[in-house]
Amino acid sequence: MSGGEQDGVDPEETVIEESGDAEDDFHPFDEFHEDYKPTRLQKVLGEDGLPTQNAEVIDSDIPPLSPETLICMGDLSEFVVRSKSHHGVIAYRFTPDEVEQAPDGEYLVKEGVTKPVPEIFANSRDQVLMAGSVAEPIRPPCKHYVRQLGQGGDNPNMRVVYRLCAARRTTEGAFMTVGNTGVWACTMREPRHLDSEHRYLNLFDEKKIQQGATRVSNSIFSNKG
Repeated sequence: MSGGEQDGVDPEETVIEESGDAEDDFHPFDEFHEDYKPTRLQKVLGEDGLPTQNAEVIDSDIPPLSPETLICMGDLSEFVVRSKSHHGVIAYRFTPDEVEQAPDGEYLVKEGVTKPVPEIFANSRDQVLMAGSVAEPIRPPCKHYVRQLGQGGDNPNMRVVYRLCAARRTTEGAFMTVGNTGVWACTMREPRHLDSEHRYLNLFDEKKIQQGATRVSNSIFSNKG
């Protein structure tokens, strides 16, 4: 380097081009498809010596939409009031017809609906419950769950429901789509849902830890002379 020259480019000469190939969203299976490397087909032989299937035949690989198959959704089958002084313990329960949704989106206890004060809350600030009190779904929707009704492709007459996760994005910022797929548990969920985390994630981790502790490594070389 000589003459005071610098190995660089003047910022005013720099041009940033946006890629026209960027996707609007990505599918959770994309990361598996990209790494997929086909191998020789494994066959399972039946008692008659002929190839047979070892998996249940299903009509579709898309699970039916429900609060069970898509943890991002809210569960509106029951509404509750949780204790602020007892770490979120449920103090009162309501059926969907005992609450109504306010203009701001919150659910309020209807006029005339009364519930006895639970004994454990008799001496706490949670004992008073009046009509108009805020209740919440037994499992509120995740704050990252995005639903949109938009145009399908270039056809202005076709409408498509987009279901997206705003918490998972590509490096280009595209949201992950959670439509037509199952999401049974997620630790990025807000608010968290501990029941599904324990049922699907914690127990799975415990199983893998146990399997790892009992793993036995065998040499590929025979000890026989």
